Amino acid sequence: PVGAAFFAAGFLYPALIGGDIGCGMSLWQTDIRMPGINQDKLEKRLGNMDHPLEDDERQELWPEAQPVTGLGYAPGTIGRGNHFAELLVPDEILEPEQAALAGLDGKRLQLLVHSGSRGVGGAILNRHLSRHQHAGLAEGTPEALAYLEQHDAALQYAQQNRELIGRRILGRLRASGARLVDIHHNFIQAAVVEGSRGWLHRK
Repeated sequence: PVGAAFFAAGFLYPALIGGDIGCGMSLWQTDIRMPGINQDKLEKRLGNMDHPLEDDERQELWPEAQPVTGLGYAPGTIGRGNHFAELLVPDEILEPEQAALAGLDGKRLQLLVHSGSRGVGGAILNRHLSRHQHAGLAEGTPEALAYLEQHDAALQYAQQNRELIGRRILGRLRASGARLVDIHHNFIQAAVVEGSRGWLHRK
């Protein structure tokens, strides 16, 4: 399936979230105006982005960032699978009022980044599976609280990584831009569904 949501009362199920905790998308609006875009030139400027950013590179791209300590899995890289970063040329804006509220300018080149917590989420899942297999964790237990703490750190790392990717690409393009939206679509959250309190797992 493209996506799914599972609700459980009283239990968390880390295996439902899987190893890519915090996977999500961010949309950046560049200052590159259309028409007149030279695609070959943009592609040449992008180059290869497979190597992780060094500490000095991260500092230069995002001086005010507060990195998640102890999580150093390939910062500033997109990852494999269905993760990507792509440049978008808006063809038609179906909801102009909503676009205006978001600050979207249809005459500018957009950058969409789809990535997650890289190896962080995978390490969290592997630790859980080695101890509990696919069993759920009763809410409020030390095991559940420990997982939620690790989960939240992975969410923060994933968001920071998308920020670094966006800034890295803008730097390569010799452009400036602003992040308009950033959302997770792979995470767990406390929720109330039809009057019942529990945990909503989004995958």
